[in-house]
Amino acid sequence: MYPGGIYALIKDVLSSWEVIVVTLAMLLFIKIVFAVSSTYRRPRVSKKPPKAKKPKPEAAPPPEDSDEIHEEERPSDDEEPEVKEE
Repeated sequence: MYPGGIYALIKDVLSSWEVIVVTLAMLLFIKIVFAVSSTYRRPRVSKKPPKAKKPKPEAAPPPEDSDEIHEEERPSDDEEPEVKEE
């Protein structure tokens, strides 16, 4: 058999409908297998233990004995300040 005949035979075999259908069926099967295996895959176990989380510092409560006057408590300029009598 001469080299041109071998190439023509390979071309005819690879372009036959049987080879094309079997190839597509194999590709579809492989795609389904990978999709199912990725769905049921177990989570990977890491070799290092997870880092311990640092506790968040609690917010300090506001001081109860505050000398600051808040905006609501501040007397307006029109009113005279109240004087506490003892």
